[in-house]
Amino acid sequence: MDGLLASPQYGERWARHWLDVARFGESDGFERDFPRDNLWPYRDWVIAALNADMPYDEFTRKQIAGDLITPGFEGKAAVAFLVAGLHNTVVGGSEFMQKTARQDELEEITGTVGQTFLGLTINCARCHDHKYDPISQKEYYQMASAFQGVFHKELETQDKRKIYSVRANETPWVTRVLKRGNALQPVEQVAPQAPAAVTGPQADFGLPQDAPDAERCTKLAAWITHPDNPLFTRVIVNRLWHHHFGTGLVNTPNDLGLNGGRPSHPQLLDWLAGELKANGYRLKPLHRLMVTSNAYRQSSKPRPQAMAVDANNRLLWRKSPARLDAESLRDAMLQVSGLLNLEAGGPGFRDVAGNHNDGTTYYTPFDKDDDPSLNRRSIYRFSPRGQRSAILETFDCPDPATTAPSRSVTTTPMQALALLNNAFVLRMANGFARRAEREVGTDPNKQTASSAASLTSTAKWCMTSSPDRRFRKGLSRWRNDR
Repeated sequence: MDGLLASPQYGERWARHWLDVARFGESDGFERDFPRDNLWPYRDWVIAALNADMPYDEFTRKQIAGDLITPGFEGKAAVAFLVAGLHNTVVGGSEFMQKTARQDELEEITGTVGQTFLGLTINCARCHDHKYDPISQKEYYQMASAFQGVFHKELETQDKRKIYSVRANETPWVTRVLKRGNALQPVEQVAPQAPAAVTGPQADFGLPQDAPDAERCTKLAAWITHPDNPLFTRVIVNRLWHHHFGTGLVNTPNDLGLNGGRPSHPQLLDWLAGELKANGYRLKPLHRLMVTSNAYRQSSKPRPQAMAVDANNRLLWRKSPARLDAESLRDAMLQVSGLLNLEAGGPGFRDVAGNHNDGTTYYTPFDKDDDPSLNRRSIYRFSPRGQRSAILETFDCPDPATTAPSRSVTTTPMQALALLNNAFVLRMANGFARRAEREVGTDPNKQTASSAASLTSTAKWCMTSSPDRRFRKGLSRWRNDR
């Protein structure tokens, strides 16, 4: 277990889960969808932070106010979380359209921060008091005021490196509640503050209404990560449980409010949150605790009596089978073919072509034998919005246009057809054949034995990426049949 957690591939694997939540996409979206050639440092920062087991409270603060906490390249890379989402670069026309577009962007940032770190849909209170949770419209604008100075911008650091990150405007901003969310109907002026319904840390930041942006962001980051904030630790604990067990203790990872799911084991959720704090907010001890637990190591075999009472396994009477996700499937094929390129970090490989005119059109992903960069792990794929790899999209890789706290799991004829006809799959099959011939020659019996050994090795490699028990069981049966 310790070897897996120490592997550099640990960070690559778990960074993919985080990037789903962070709505990481390497183009602007909307009409022009310009590429973001220098957003990749944020992805690399997430991988490095997870591999280093950076305390989760520090990990969070740097994504909210990293450029203020850690000046320099690292801070700018981390705070790119705020601007990893959509950005409308075509805002013209009337004053109403321009101001509304800006409010849409602030709502997107505020909503993502609220859902990611607190499990609260704070953005639902933009136009009226929240219909389900005790969050007023005024409190939404108080929290949104922390991001008034956040703008999308490609920056150049002192060492001449370019990075897509946050441009903070040092001019103090005044934030007002907007009547029914209308950008042209400002009413009451508000000071930076957090929702008072979150018990524990003091919601009032003690800042004036015209406080500098730096103070607003750092105060909000400190409030979210305060040791007495009851939601902060429970949300991340629930996310880890979700990825290890297939469903979180609360089955709505981005919404722990009234309209979200009820915790199946509330006392366990509380205890795990306490364990996270006791371990200095480090995630690796929590991973170890979960995957060595009796709950995780149960058989996945169904029992009719239990199925009749709890078909969805919310009471954890067995280990729910989990299917290999799209990226792990693609990476496993690269591994078994002998073509996997373990180059880490830097700009992502590009399997799409773009036509840059007044806007950008990304053409169907392509696959080539003579480009080893196309054989890198899926985490390093340049991912423009709206143009995903066919093999990834078919197996439910989410669209980065919005946050994806959990993925859809579908079974469709397209998946079988993709594994038969996709250009990437055919190239991997040819690579596997060449590998077998290279290692044992042309003797069919030796090739069969070598293939079995390769698949066994690949299965072990896949298990570091996904707890897919059905795959493990099927492979064991295949070996016995041979």
